[in-house]
Amino acid sequence: MTDAEYNAALDALEARIVADYIKQAQRLRGTITQGEITAMIQAGEIVKILRAFDGANYSQLLEDVRTAYIQGGADAVEELSRAAQAFVRDATGARVLGLDPLRQEAADWIAQNAAGIVRGYSAEQAGAVEAVITSGFSGGLGAPQIARNLLGVSNPAAGEPFGGVVGLTRQDAEWLGNARQQLASGDPEQMRAYLTRTLRDRRFDGIVQRAIEGGYPVADGDIDKITQRYAERLLTNRADIVATVEVNKAYNAGRQEFYNQILAEGVPAENIMKRWKTRGDNRVRDQHRAMNGQTVQGSQFFTAPDGSQMMNPGDMEHGAPMSQVARCRCRAVYTVVGE
Repeated sequence: MTDAEYNAALDALEARIVADYIKQAQRLRGTITQGEITAMIQAGEIVKILRAFDGANYSQLLEDVRTAYIQGGADAVEELSRAAQAFVRDATGARVLGLDPLRQEAADWIAQNAAGIVRGYSAEQAGAVEAVITSGFSGGLGAPQIARNLLGVSNPAAGEPFGGVVGLTRQDAEWLGNARQQLASGDPEQMRAYLTRTLRDRRFDGIVQRAIEGGYPVADGDIDKITQRYAERLLTNRADIVATVEVNKAYNAGRQEFYNQILAEGVPAENIMKRWKTRGDNRVRDQHRAMNGQTVQGSQFFTAPDGSQMMNPGDMEHGAPMSQVARCRCRAVYTVVGE
């Protein structure tokens, strides 16, 4: 498999997850109304609100991740040279061994990873909801405004809601709340701080700039439009992070599992080597650029300059932080060497 084919395959998987994640957020927003959320807030039924926002169905995301895992193993087979294939034929010598997703270890990884995805993203959604409710109460907002901040507003052109914190993390929700406060402050310094936000919609900058020059806060209606568009961009950014993290983790775990399976078939561990490979462009982070070409035995860890250890790119199970895996596009290239 050429580098171009590898890159195209992963890009396609990531694009699918981005689209599915955003669609899931849109579906979830359509299952509950602002009136229902407002009534829950007024009644103090916070647990009920959290349950209402915990209705995400991650089935398509989980299927995409499973596909990436199996694809990783399949691509690892294709990468083997003809000489290396002699080491990994089955007992009859009839074919090169491929990834068996039903092998217990593979099935366990897929199941445990799926459970982790559901738990993790549900917890992040709950954190975002809690952040909006807490900041709303502390800021003296009424229940209807808090509900709008949670669910977003209606988009007449698309016929569906947009904005809000569905699909976002607590950090995203806090950024969103801080942006709203900056725009409503009437303080030129704070409003200028809003204009430094990378994911803001720059088409609204003129409104903010005029408020700064006039020394008055941005109007409430404009704040709603500006922050809900900011929320949409945060959602797209979140979906992109989810896609790169999950695809890279699953794809490289599938490649690792293929080599675990050929180890089980009797190929000596010392004959399996793996090399860290980046895409070699200007998006590669400095830590991974320094790791490019690092070669270890298949059962050993790669080590980043900061000391993080990863069995393969995307691996967070051994303590590597999110800063090592978010938007990572590296891969481990395996080889079978020796006689």
